Amino acid sequence: HCLLLLFIEEMFFLYELNDLIFENILNLERCKSSYDKYMYTQLLFKNYIPILKESQKVLGKNIVNSIVDITEIKQKIYKLRDTNLILLHYYEKGEEDND
Repeated sequence: HCLLLLFIEEMFFLYELNDLIFENILNLERCKSSYDKYMYTQLLFKNYIPILKESQKVLGKNIVNSIVDITEIKQKIYKLRDTNLILLHYYEKGEEDND
């Protein structure tokens, strides 16, 4: 009984994570400013994707991939990359990369 409840909570979490990732990707597709592109890129690659990877480690890839549409996420990320919507660095006007 408790095990089933835990699994339901994990499933709910994964559905929510899936929705958040796709919402973030949609926001990236629609945003106009460089700062917004940077913000949504950071959110995707520094927050959501690491959580997704950790979920796969803890719960197993089969369980996670049965709920989260990994294939579609990858395709959309490749499309974002190919259309230059992924912005890994943001500089204020006049700033330069000092790295």
